Amino acid sequence: MDWLRVLAILALFPFHAGQIYNEAAFYVKDKVSSPVIMGICDFIYQWHMPLLMFLAGIGSCYALRFRSGKKYMLERFKRLFIPLIFGTLVLVPTVTYFRMFGDPNKVWHEGFSHNAIPGFDKSYFEYYPDFFNGIYPNGNFEWGHLWFLAYLFIFSLIALPIFLYLKSEKGRWVTDSLEKVVKKSPGIFLFFIPIAVIEVLLRRVYPNMQNLISDWANFLMFITVFIYGFIMVSDDKFGEAIERHWKAALVFGLLIAISLSVVHVVQIQTGLNEVAFYIVEMILRGILIWCCLIGFLGFGKRFLNRGGKFINYANEAALPVYIIHLPMVVIVGFYVVKFDLPIAVKYLAIVILSLISSVMLYEIAVRRFNFVRFFWGLKKRV
Repeated sequence: MDWLRVLAILALFPFHAGQIYNEAAFYVKDKVSSPVIMGICDFIYQWHMPLLMFLAGIGSCYALRFRSGKKYMLERFKRLFIPLIFGTLVLVPTVTYFRMFGDPNKVWHEGFSHNAIPGFDKSYFEYYPDFFNGIYPNGNFEWGHLWFLAYLFIFSLIALPIFLYLKSEKGRWVTDSLEKVVKKSPGIFLFFIPIAVIEVLLRRVYPNMQNLISDWANFLMFITVFIYGFIMVSDDKFGEAIERHWKAALVFGLLIAISLSVVHVVQIQTGLNEVAFYIVEMILRGILIWCCLIGFLGFGKRFLNRGGKFINYANEAALPVYIIHLPMVVIVGFYVVKFDLPIAVKYLAIVILSLISSVMLYEIAVRRFNFVRFFWGLKKRV
């Protein structure tokens, strides 16, 4: 669990650094794009956030084994809600500040009004009040990458009654019924169906806004995956089924993810009309998400089941580094893109320097001080 979480956090650095070199709007953009980097980002996007939600659901199952529902929600409040508010008010304004210097056609989504000003030259402290001028994408105020904390906190509130019911004797029939499904050879793979249905019905209607209001495709898919994580470790029978099929699931899931990434970047003509292609793509997306989740979980149980000083340190650092990483990517990227260097060199420099600076900031300014740790969702250091 710890290894998978840490590796998922590390994957954010090449993903967000890659946004500087793709065609979508981002806080900082280089003058040129890269199909290869776009492919890397698209591949990571296919499974990355579902994996983090899945791991959070697994963590909730473990937490509720020795916590009451009340203590669980108090822990979620300290772990998620406080860092969300702190990060939104303190860290997110930095990334929106650097966006003000960029080309509005590249750093803002098309079709929305915004506060971009040609020749912007305010200092950060002069800009900070402007952060509250309108809500993104029609203004500056947003929670940026911290949407993950907001969603996870809401999911914890919604799913807690479900989790408590599944733990009770009354709810035992649910897991018993699901155990009968996974006992059959392909049964564990059938869990992809709700994910695929959500993707087919909602993905086109609700694009990726991550604002809790008009993001129902992500919201329902992520909460489904979150609940799946709880279920998969609630009984040994699910673990046994994953143990039998994780290798095939991982290979199948990653192959679909790679294939879809190639299709997206190269824009391969499949011969299907638009509607048929969309339906096939969303079904494949549902399959690859679920296959990657159980594939990664099985891989982790087999090969990443050792502890040690590094993983203990990295596990505690995971949440603060997640909160810090995007400002570091944006700040480092803002200056690196100005150099006349090959794209690959600049991309690797942004990934490496933002990772190093994130860990250093955590170590120097967060880890050592109990007062500061509180705002980053960490327990007191003894």
